Amino acid sequence: MIVLTLLPGLFVARADKLVMTLDRAIALARVNSVDAAVALNELRASYWQYRSYRADLLPEVNFNATMPSYSKRYSSYLQSDGSYTFVRTSNLGLAGTLSMTQKLWFTGGTVSLQSSFDMMRQLGRGAYSR
Repeated sequence: MIVLTLLPGLFVARADKLVMTLDRAIALARVNSVDAAVALNELRASYWQYRSYRADLLPEVNFNATMPSYSKRYSSYLQSDGSYTFVRTSNLGLAGTLSMTQKLWFTGGTVSLQSSFDMMRQLGRGAYSR
């Protein structure tokens, strides 16, 4: 009995949701059509293509470096009397490069700057730096 009283109310509520005007049908067709999906995808592709183009015009800065290296070795050294003596050498080294590249949109060329450094320090007796 309760089911029969609620059932007509469900049909009435359902019938209210199916009412549609011509303007609403046109608006829904514009949003949900295949052409609208294609246009939206083309818009997104164009947007990311433009962002990629703009990013290519930004300057590029690179820094490359070697980790500090330590070397300790024994080398043979020929003396004036013909005998050999062994000399221990210890050194610390470091090298790096800093570069910048800028694309020029009006010529299609690039401008580049590069600077590098190299450090070597001998450790122990008779130490020197280069």
